[in-house]
Amino acid sequence: MEERDLDAAIEALAVQLAVRVVEEARAEAIAEVRAELSGRLTATLLRHCEAELAPGGDAEPEREPVPGPTPERTAAPPLPLAEHARHEATGRYVYGVVRAGTLLPGDLAGIEPISRVRLIECRGLAALVSDVPLSAFDDTSLRENLDNVAWLEEKARTHEEVLEAALAATAVVPLRLGTVFAGEEQVTEMLGREYGALLDALERLAGRTEWGLKAYVDREGLEREALRRARRAEADANQGAAAGTGYMNHRRRREAEAREGVEAIADEWAWEIHHRLAAVADEALLNPLQLPELSGHQGKMLLNGVYLIADEGASDFRSAVRVLAEGFDRRGVEVVLTGPWPAYNFVKSSIEAAR
Repeated sequence: MEERDLDAAIEALAVQLAVRVVEEARAEAIAEVRAELSGRLTATLLRHCEAELAPGGDAEPEREPVPGPTPERTAAPPLPLAEHARHEATGRYVYGVVRAGTLLPGDLAGIEPISRVRLIECRGLAALVSDVPLSAFDDTSLRENLDNVAWLEEKARTHEEVLEAALAATAVVPLRLGTVFAGEEQVTEMLGREYGALLDALERLAGRTEWGLKAYVDREGLEREALRRARRAEADANQGAAAGTGYMNHRRRREAEAREGVEAIADEWAWEIHHRLAAVADEALLNPLQLPELSGHQGKMLLNGVYLIADEGASDFRSAVRVLAEGFDRRGVEVVLTGPWPAYNFVKSSIEAAR
């Protein structure tokens, strides 16, 4: 979050908290006054009761009331749950941006299930938003929550469901998980500030979706291919030569070098797959390779590519993937296709930083 956005969020939070603080102070003041009045009234009533009950004679001359001891101050009763929620500072969670007037399902739940997704519109653009407590999405809380796997999975699933619901109706510029603004004014300012980039993205993404492709191979498969190539090269270089001690030593050395060259083969295969798919895509990008702990796959990841595909070309793209998968399966390579997705990877970085 940029410094100016943090300052704005703090200012907005202070304004909203002030309402709650005043309410609590008012309740405490009323409790104190009630206790003070109760003590004074009790003393006065006792005095009159004593005079009324005295046997015969004139009533004692009126004395100045002596206030009784002030009862111990008690804390103001807690606000009811609904009232507490009303006074809690809330922000606007932004899922993505669509064109103004987009029709959403009326029961589309947000990150917080009690809050429905709605639109905040500005100059023909609209942000998909729902209300969230700012306390759950400040920098400290968000860092802690991102380490909570159950919380992260739940929020990521809801974030994706909202985008997919919108994507079914129109083009969507997706924003990152956890993009929160202090209020509607800040969301509107973002739409105005990023208007050109957002409009360009909506036009570029119209009728297109993102597809992902990952390719995996066991290291043994790469080593087998490296040895196969080394032996073939050795056979070509020594065709007709006698197999003496020098020849065998040379061969073993070449095989060791081949094993060390598996990374070159992995790069070659990855480039071949990516190049052939990029040829049938509108845009193509390479993402960083993932370790098995993150990818959930035991094999070595060769490729982590994403492809922007026109809706009418999706069938041809899937066919190209199928042909590649069949050919590389013989080399021990597994090809995994996912999608269609909102085009996260094809949105300019300036929009991602628009919190």
